[in-house]
Amino acid sequence: MIHRALRPFFSKPLTTPIRRFFDLHEYQSKDLMRKFGVLVQRGDIATTAEQAEKVARDLNVTDGDLILKAQVHAGGRGKGTLSSGLKGGVQILKTPAQVKEFTSKMLGYNLVTHQTTKDGLKVNAVLIHEGVDIKRQIYLAFILDRNSQRPAIVASTEGGVEIEEVAKHHPEKVKLYPIEVDTGITDALLNKLESDLVLQDVKGFR
Repeated sequence: MIHRALRPFFSKPLTTPIRRFFDLHEYQSKDLMRKFGVLVQRGDIATTAEQAEKVARDLNVTDGDLILKAQVHAGGRGKGTLSSGLKGGVQILKTPAQVKEFTSKMLGYNLVTHQTTKDGLKVNAVLIHEGVDIKRQIYLAFILDRNSQRPAIVASTEGGVEIEEVAKHHPEKVKLYPIEVDTGITDALLNKLESDLVLQDVKGFR
């Protein structure tokens, strides 16, 4: 009886494409972090070359870099290629004029990376932010671990590079921290992360 009652709800094959409801662009992630007190670079998005130039000028970077990033939902942007012929969806520039020039070669064009199809993804916006001196980078991500069917944290001291390459060549440097659904993120888990990522000496970490 119960199978007969539930059958209408499963009349279609379970082949519906997965819909993602939490797929953020980099600028949206930075806005969220900024809102909750996480230090991120000053910057803003632009949807025209003129807007990008203004953002760059307003940053008033007199002795440093301006970072221009195509905003698409794909990794590997820095090594990607745009349909305009431009190599690299991430550019390190020096002047607002350069930002305007390179933005014109990004907006409206498709960016192809190792995570996109051969057609790539259309760039509708770019992020411009100030460059910063980076002493050390780490990798940290929240995922759903398919093996345990639980949320988990993936972390590595080898940030700033392709995590897939680290996992392939140095798997011991990528660590998985399962999160118990009943308890969530505990102090014990945070202490373990702090120790493994060597964050004890980072000013203002906790």
